[in-house]
Amino acid sequence: MDYRKNKNFITIGSVVIVLLAVAAFIIYPNFIEISKINQEITSERLKLEQKLNSGMNLRKIKTDLTEIKETINQLESVFVKKNHELEFFTQLENLASQNGLLINLNPDLDGKDLGDGIKQIPLQINLVGEYPQLLGFLRSVENLPYYYNLDLLLASTNSKNANQNITLQLIGSVYLK
Repeated sequence: MDYRKNKNFITIGSVVIVLLAVAAFIIYPNFIEISKINQEITSERLKLEQKLNSGMNLRKIKTDLTEIKETINQLESVFVKKNHELEFFTQLENLASQNGLLINLNPDLDGKDLGDGIKQIPLQINLVGEYPQLLGFLRSVENLPYYYNLDLLLASTNSKNANQNITLQLIGSVYLK
């Protein structure tokens, strides 16, 4: 029986040694290789996510830039073009005439240089007429493609005058580019 016990121990020992050898020479190196591949996949996934995020940011930046360009074009359109001041003043006079108002324009054409080719021109507009016509003129000025920045509005009436004309003084600025 000793022989059979020894034979069983030898057989079991041999099987254990073979299994350990298989584990050491086949399974362990493959496990290490799989771990390395897993790390590389994780690293590549992170890189791809970063590229995707930067690509999305780039698309958003392009969209924002397009919107900003459109806004800049709209903002640029509110400036009176340099050497076209007379056209703007003529438009104001025509609006006053259409509304049955007397108008007197007092621009300071020297103005103030704001940089980037933009010049602020102070403009005082004196109007005389009836209230509804004055309101019509103001609405028309608001609808002009140019920007008139109103700083002060003074209104007065002459109670001795029977026709109830109102004198309106607008003090503000127009911008040239």
